[in-house]
Amino acid sequence: MISSVNVALDVLRLVADHPGHGLSELARRSEINKSRVYRILTTLVEAGYVHQGADGGYRLGYQALILGQAARRQFDIVAALDTAVADLAEEFDENIQLRIRDGREFVQIYSRTCTQVLRVESAAGNRRPLGVGASGRLLLAYAPQDIIDEVLAGPAAPLLDSETLAGIRETRVSNSRGELTPGVGAVAVPIIDSRGRCSACLSASVPLVRLTEDYALALTAALTDVAERLARVLGEQQQTTGDTSHG
Repeated sequence: MISSVNVALDVLRLVADHPGHGLSELARRSEINKSRVYRILTTLVEAGYVHQGADGGYRLGYQALILGQAARRQFDIVAALDTAVADLAEEFDENIQLRIRDGREFVQIYSRTCTQVLRVESAAGNRRPLGVGASGRLLLAYAPQDIIDEVLAGPAAPLLDSETLAGIRETRVSNSRGELTPGVGAVAVPIIDSRGRCSACLSASVPLVRLTEDYALALTAALTDVAERLARVLGEQQQTTGDTSHG
C-alpha cells in the first residue's frame, strides 16, 4: 500500500463524515500533523474532490459527486436494491437502509425514506461503531472473530455477549427497540454471499407506534426475501469480477 494515498483517503473520508469542519478540527480528528492535512486538503480542493467554503469549512466537491454517481451505477447490488425496495415499499412504506461493515464500524450506503407523516430520518453516509443498534449487532455477529473479541472487550460489552451474537447468526435477524432513538425501532437481516460471508445488511427503521409484533414479523419476512435477492446479485457480481476479498 502507498501510505500517502491512504492518509489522503482518510482525510477525504473525514470531510465526508464531518462536512463544514475546518483545518484545525480535521487535523485533530485525523491525528495527523496540521501542515500535512493542509497540504492534502489543498490538493483535494485543486482536484475538485473537496470544496472550501467562505467560512473556512471543508465539504465534498463536485468530483466526489461524480465519483459517487459512477460508483452507484457500477455497484450492481445498489441498482438491484432500487427495484427491490420499490416493490417492498408498496407493502411497507418505511425507511429502508443498506449498511456495510467497514473495519470496526458500519456505514450506511443506501437509504429509502418513507412517505408517511410519522417517519424516521436516516441519511446515507451515517457511520457508527459495530455492536450499536440492530444493524451494528448483526454485522458484528458476522464479523471476523478478532473483531468480535475486540468489541466485546470494549465499552459495548455490558450490552453484548457471544450468546447474543450466536443467536443473531442462528435466526438471521437483529432487532432494536428505542435503543438509539427513543420511540424508534429497527429490524435488520443479513445479506449473505455465495461463500456464506456477510458484510452487508438490509434494515428498516420504524416508529414504535407502528412496530407491533405481527408487523415486525411480516416486515422481517419481506426484508429477508429482498436480502436473498440481493445476495444472488452479489454472487453474480463476485463471479463476474473474480472478487475473493472480504474485509
